[in-house]
Amino acid sequence: MKAKLIVNTETRGALDVLHKATDHKASMPILTHCLVRAEGARLVLRVTDLHVDCEISLPAEVSQSGAVCVPMRALRDAVKQAGKGKRGASCTIEASDTSATIGAARVPTMAALDYPAPCDPTSPETAILDGADLAGALSAVAPAMCDDETRPHLAGVALARREGSETLVCFATDGHRLAHTILPGELPARVRSEGLLLPRRAVDVLGAGLRLGACVVQLGRNDWLTVANAGLFVRVRVDSELTPPPWSKVVPKRRDIRHQSTAGAYLEALDTIAVCVGKAPHDGMRVVLGSVARFEASDPDLGEASAPLVGVVDGAPAEDVAVGVSVSYLRQALRTMGKGASCALHFGGPLDPIALVAPEAHWTIMPRRL
Repeated sequence: MKAKLIVNTETRGALDVLHKATDHKASMPILTHCLVRAEGARLVLRVTDLHVDCEISLPAEVSQSGAVCVPMRALRDAVKQAGKGKRGASCTIEASDTSATIGAARVPTMAALDYPAPCDPTSPETAILDGADLAGALSAVAPAMCDDETRPHLAGVALARREGSETLVCFATDGHRLAHTILPGELPARVRSEGLLLPRRAVDVLGAGLRLGACVVQLGRNDWLTVANAGLFVRVRVDSELTPPPWSKVVPKRRDIRHQSTAGAYLEALDTIAVCVGKAPHDGMRVVLGSVARFEASDPDLGEASAPLVGVVDGAPAEDVAVGVSVSYLRQALRTMGKGASCALHFGGPLDPIALVAPEAHWTIMPRRL
């Protein structure tokens, strides 16, 4: 096999997506490799960890067709090194059954026949989602995913149907915070009642892959989610036995006190008190609503700080209401919205969660003792 690949922004982005989809710690060595197939005027690259299957087709000058498996990390590093600091650079890939030369690097190879065969994602019952909508929804809620691998039902992003509406709820929670947004679309009947859960690796791959261009997302009843555009094809296995928390039980309740401002104003207030905030998990602060809305922080070693909030208070109580909250959780939520986004903090009481509401996403953050 011999082909010349043009190294440009599209190529680098494609290799980054494939790198995210590769299980570099897999116990099966073949799963750390990328299947490289040269055919016609295209170079087809495919990786899988048996749960996420990603295939990207790139234009190339093919001198000799063929297929071979090369280590994914070595492939990405060699191609990027070949195009480093050069405009319009190219990288020649020449491979045999035992080794491959990628640019200036020489790496061992494995037989293409040993690579796992792709699944058949076709299904008589599918639902179509817009790739740009799904990309925006994933980026808005992904920071709220759980990092604890012992709680797999929370370690991902869930899609659930909204009752009485032809829209979906895209949400993630780790038990301490909940982020959700509304996504146009519908689910197939098989998963409509329970919803489905996209695992963390799938969220990372889809988040990177959907930025490569407009995509069509298909949700089939055979437990595979498919994302496709002109050069990208991603399949994600959805574990039918691993269902997300019921949306009806985690939906946030209405709160009576509201402070309206922008994400940028809240972030500036957080930066003001940051000098008196400890490191996570000891990064608590108080959000106070009353005659003067403000953020307050105090630490025995770092001192005290207060920052007034610019904005409008609706339903202000006769006495100040203070709620303890994590600075890092609130900062992550605000960063997903953008500094210019209009948003509001909703309160119910000193022991109730607070809600951060914006057009793009809604965040609910549990209170904490200070």
